[in-house]
Amino acid sequence: MSAIRESLAESVRELTEEEARKTLEFVQALRRRTELAELRRRLAGKPGYRLPSPEHPGFPTVEPAQTTGMPASQLLVRDRR
Repeated sequence: MSAIRESLAESVRELTEEEARKTLEFVQALRRRTELAELRRRLAGKPGYRLPSPEHPGFPTVEPAQTTGMPASQLLVRDRR
């Protein structure tokens, strides 16, 4: 293991639970950005794809409406079977 990774591993062992959670969230976000950048690079030259700009804020998260009974998606699956 490289000295940088050993130093990072040692630092992670000394983190509090809250600091570890925030660090994990940061690492996951960093990986997602890297994956998205790779996807953008691969799709950029393909005419069938139009990608939003990287600065696009995305869409807000919407909570599903609370209803009674079986959700429509489950009803459709049940009807298809």
